[in-house]
Amino acid sequence: MATARKKKCCRSSNTSSKIITLVKLSLQYNIFSFNNNFYRQTKGSPMGGPLSSPLAEIVLRKIDKTITNFFPTDIIIWQRYIDDIFCIANSTKIDTIFTQLKSIHNDIDFTIETENNKTLPFLDPNSTPDYIHFSSYCPLSHKINTVKTLSKRIYTHCSTQLSKDTETQFLINKLSSSGYPKNFILRHLHNPSLIRNNHVYKSICIFPYSHSSTNIARILSKHGIRTYYESNPSIATIIRNPITRNTVYSIPCNQCNNVYVGETGRHIKDRIDEHRRNIKNKDPKSLIVQHIRNTDHDFNLANPNIHYTNINSKYKRLILEALISSKYNSINRHIDIPETYDRLDFELCVVPYGKYKNIIRAYPHILMPAMTTVFQKIVMCPEQQLYTPKIEDIVTAVIEMHGDI
Repeated sequence: MATARKKKCCRSSNTSSKIITLVKLSLQYNIFSFNNNFYRQTKGSPMGGPLSSPLAEIVLRKIDKTITNFFPTDIIIWQRYIDDIFCIANSTKIDTIFTQLKSIHNDIDFTIETENNKTLPFLDPNSTPDYIHFSSYCPLSHKINTVKTLSKRIYTHCSTQLSKDTETQFLINKLSSSGYPKNFILRHLHNPSLIRNNHVYKSICIFPYSHSSTNIARILSKHGIRTYYESNPSIATIIRNPITRNTVYSIPCNQCNNVYVGETGRHIKDRIDEHRRNIKNKDPKSLIVQHIRNTDHDFNLANPNIHYTNINSKYKRLILEALISSKYNSINRHIDIPETYDRLDFELCVVPYGKYKNIIRAYPHILMPAMTTVFQKIVMCPEQQLYTPKIEDIVTAVIEMHGDI
């Protein structure tokens, strides 16, 4: 047992030394550019670096421990929040404690503010943060909650009516500079006397945010369905990873019209590599391997067809997989879809809806049944184009089937 403990201790020591070595390397070789010139940072940790915050916290905790051990009886309270320290100590030792604090590390500059008329500024009172701009492309509920949350903070942090009035005026000015109309701010300021009505919703519905989503949410709310918004992928994400994860794909056979249709939540490259390994290892469970063994054909793994991307829900991907499989001579297994789905061409269901097609494409398990209900009353135009129902018709159909959302 003693030998085992000794080995474990030795292994732990080696791990610690390796971590310290790696930390030193990461701090010694921080290169940055300025005015087309490159520089190496010689002191401190890089701003925004993944190690900077943990290392800063370690250093400050060591300073906390050092100073409180140095004045065990003179310091009554020593509480720190990030880089702000609240201290209650013997008034005759304040200057001595501050001098000792400054001497611990030459590169850390401390300032001190003492009590004045029974008040003490704390947590950067002069900071002026920027809030979400009123013209930002985000749900209106986010802007309303910005006003409500910030104004509620005034009532929880200010102890006198004068300070509440001062902070409220400061908040109104700050939000006005961020584009918020004054009547909008006043309408949504926190009112502590207002009794909150905790509404109970029957179900929820999740949509990608667009300007039309708020209209849908308003209608759904009347029927006891609460709406949440999910963010759309950023331009940087789309450019950097045009095809990443959560895809529905197909792989054609090179010698016949058979197709393998699949879905994956992983990167498409990882899934294709898995197919290659199955072929190499002749995995009997693989349907592609079975087709190759029975026909001596091969599949075009180098150029898979990507039908849909960024479909985060596996259930949605399975429905899309089944819909695509029904269009081709597919060899893959897929879930059974209702007969009404078979009577609808998925692309025709999507295309006529214009700006709503992304919502329908992303949420087929919600809107496909709804559209089936709507299409029972389809009107064929002379041009043989599908009639586009109003968004209220789709929402009504969704409401009727809200239990499936």
